[in-house]
Amino acid sequence: MICLLPPSARLLVAFCLAALNAGCALDRAAGKVHEQVLIPSDQKIAILWTLGQFEDRTINQVLLREGTYSKRYEMCTNALLEQTFRANGYFVQARKLERGERPVVPADVRYALLLRNTAVRFQANRGGSYTSPFPSVLFDVEGDLFDRKTGKRLWTVYNWFSSDARRNSIPAVHLVRGLAADGYVNLKPENVVDFLGERAKSDDEIPATCP
Repeated sequence: MICLLPPSARLLVAFCLAALNAGCALDRAAGKVHEQVLIPSDQKIAILWTLGQFEDRTINQVLLREGTYSKRYEMCTNALLEQTFRANGYFVQARKLERGERPVVPADVRYALLLRNTAVRFQANRGGSYTSPFPSVLFDVEGDLFDRKTGKRLWTVYNWFSSDARRNSIPAVHLVRGLAADGYVNLKPENVVDFLGERAKSDDEIPATCP
């Protein structure tokens, strides 16, 4: 039997279904597929990333306060990337490139993900407004995944990093989810875990700490 609903009821049902689907969706890095390849779990992946240098005084105050230019920030971000991938069954070598440094990938690594900072923005507080000085800075990041054996660009990703290294546990999870959603790693996005091996239903559940 087919039940015909009035237009207003159909609109309400559609709205509820859309809200339900939105509530179930997990945040992930956005990606553009150029050539889909399933990366074997025994293949190493190199992640090389950069952050910009900024002249804006307010931005620099935040970055200096949070130690974004420090070695500790670099080590924490590398560890979060490596351990998040390792918890999901993949071996990653992460390294920050210094300004002007050309990316060099180890000879035994076939797949390389090059991430570059494209823009910077301030993070709003929970009330939706801004405070002064600003609590943290978000770096918009764009990158490309390459297969070094074929020389092909496989995937373009759009993600972010935080000026607070501890919060980079979140984009690390988003990155793995993005690869999973677009078919590059043998995982379902909903099964991706954080660096401690736990599944998070929201970003608030991902531990914001250095390993």
